Amino acid sequence: MTSKSSFLFVFVWSFLHASVGNAYCREHLIDKIGENFQITYNCENTENLVEYQVIRQITENMDFEFFTFDPRGWNLMCSKLSYNDETVDSQCIHTGIKRPLSYKSGLKTLAITLNTGVSALEKYYLNRENYSYFYPNVVELYADTGCAIMVRSGEILLFSSNNALEATGECLLQYELYLTQKK
Repeated sequence: MTSKSSFLFVFVWSFLHASVGNAYCREHLIDKIGENFQITYNCENTENLVEYQVIRQITENMDFEFFTFDPRGWNLMCSKLSYNDETVDSQCIHTGIKRPLSYKSGLKTLAITLNTGVSALEKYYLNRENYSYFYPNVVELYADTGCAIMVRSGEILLFSSNNALEATGECLLQYELYLTQKK
């Protein structure tokens, strides 16, 4: 009886532990003749560093994003609606007291840098061969996205152009799409 209960414990523990670190993007695409184009992404944190989720739905005229980040720290919830490439509504709620700028799990770290200007990012882009993933692809797009993410072995660097994390949803979405395609 002891070996069965031990096996069950190990199985349940490994299942739960694996599911936390193996999130990915679910993608739903409608692109059929006679139907309206629509793509929806639902992405959760793959890296076991900080919990976040990005849901984004894009149609011919509309782009909607819902983004949550670190419910135990920042407790950030944002939504953004654009229609015909014009932002109609954008809101964020910060209810967290702690707002850590670094997260660590095992040998991996996530470092967040706020209020980063383009000139501060140029050194990373000049040494991009040291990183396995970069978004945006060129530093000139940083002003438009408001965020940048760079990844190398054991280290994720996340940058925001202002003193908030609202724009980082786009970078985290792109990173999760990259990880999903890599699998």
